[in-house]
Amino acid sequence: MLEYLLCFATGFLTKLTDWQVDEKLFVYKHFQYVTGFLYGFGAGYLITRSTPLATVVIAVTIGVLLGAKIERRAHQYALAALFLALAFWGVPPIDFVVLGALVAFGFADEALNDFLEGRRVPVLSFVGRHRLLLDLGALGVSIWTGEWAYFLALICFDAGYQLVNLLAPRFLEALPGSQGHHLLLDLYDCAPWLLDDFEFVYRTLELAPGKAGMRALGEPHVVRVKEKRDEGLTGFVFLKESHASVHTYPRFGSAHVDLFSCKEFDSGKVEKWLVKRFKATKSVARTVNRTDER
Repeated sequence: MLEYLLCFATGFLTKLTDWQVDEKLFVYKHFQYVTGFLYGFGAGYLITRSTPLATVVIAVTIGVLLGAKIERRAHQYALAALFLALAFWGVPPIDFVVLGALVAFGFADEALNDFLEGRRVPVLSFVGRHRLLLDLGALGVSIWTGEWAYFLALICFDAGYQLVNLLAPRFLEALPGSQGHHLLLDLYDCAPWLLDDFEFVYRTLELAPGKAGMRALGEPHVVRVKEKRDEGLTGFVFLKESHASVHTYPRFGSAHVDLFSCKEFDSGKVEKWLVKRFKATKSVARTVNRTDER
């Protein structure tokens, strides 16, 4: 019974590490290395407990390695911890026929998940998203051998794994810099006297951060540009989250605003405020969603 509880805890810690590494959700600084080490050590200990548990854990590990899923340091800590546990307690006999079958199912799980990324295929998408091929393989092995530890170990692991999927979005926050918005706003047919008003542009840059829930790092910097083919005001302000800039062209009645943040903000609210403030009759807004895709 304790082994199955450890399977559940290992699944929970594995997915918690995934969320921190892949989704950039923040628990505590460097906590991903702690959870990575713990799930690796737990997996290593499970290997030492019995032949079925050892076969399942080693099969999953080989499948993940073949799928090239151990490129992040937190998961490398897990692999090191797994070998450390084996150095302490050793490895029991392995059923290599079952191991080969489970490795094949585990690798197929990873390959299917990669293939379906960005695609929506009925039934297959559900199977790939929840990595059910290995579970089905373990069920078949348990029926074939009469040893239900193969299937139960994976079900307990998956229960902990899926629990994190339910809880993480509610209780974890995005790591600063990993997500956010970039608002690019073009305003046309603006009130021309506002576009040439130094104090107005300065005040706009003072107010804009607050409208987006951000904080300025110092005073705005605004300069007047007057050249043969280009004249107007240009200004920017550094933000704790990134920066904001405004460029006005009184001759053409247009203003162009960039608001860049490493956090998400209500770009629609900011757009409406700027349209009203510049008295624009036409606006074109584009919002770039900033995410980590490495």
